[in-house]
Amino acid sequence: MSDALVSWEEVQERLAMADGDHVAIEPLIDTASARANTYTGRKLAARVQTLVLDGPGSCKLILPDWPINSVTSVHVDPTRVWAPEYEVTDFVAYAETGILLRNSSWGTGRQTIRIIANLGYETVPDDLRESIIQLVAYWNGSPGIGWISAAESVRGGAYQTHYVGQLDLPFQVRTIWDSYRRYD
Repeated sequence: MSDALVSWEEVQERLAMADGDHVAIEPLIDTASARANTYTGRKLAARVQTLVLDGPGSCKLILPDWPINSVTSVHVDPTRVWAPEYEVTDFVAYAETGILLRNSSWGTGRQTIRIIANLGYETVPDDLRESIIQLVAYWNGSPGIGWISAAESVRGGAYQTHYVGQLDLPFQVRTIWDSYRRYD
C-alpha cells in the first residue's frame, strides 16, 4: 500500500508538469508523504491497522493515529492471547481525536490491549495535500537536491560537506504539519 498523500496527477496538474516528469517527481511525492508521517508522528492516510498498546491505567486510551474511521475489535488481555472472552465493547470512540474512552480503566501492563481499526484520513485534507505539493515543488526546484552530501579532497586531506538545507522543510509546510501533531 502506498503512503502517498497526493497522486502524481494532482502534482502534475497543480504544477503544470509534463508527462515525462513523473519519473523524477513520484519518488519526491513518496518521500514528502513519508516525511509528513514522520514529522507528525502518525500515519496520515487511512489504513486498517492492528495496534498492540500498553494499558494506560486510566479510562482514556489515546491511539497513535487518527481519525478513527471504524473499529473492528478491541481486546484487553493480560495473557496476550486475544481470546474472545477478553474482547471489550464498552467504550466510546472519539473519531476526530483518536481517543477511546471507557467508564472503567483500560488497566495497566505492557502490550495488553489489541485494537484492529481503520485509522487515518480516508480523504486527505486540502491543506495537507497542498503542503505535500508545495514540498515537492520546493525540492524539485532545488538545484542541489541530489547532493545530500559530498566528499572532496583538499591538499591531501579530505573533508565532508553536508548540504542539509536542500531537504529542509519550508516554513509554510512545517506550519501546516504542526497542526496535525498531537500535543497532549
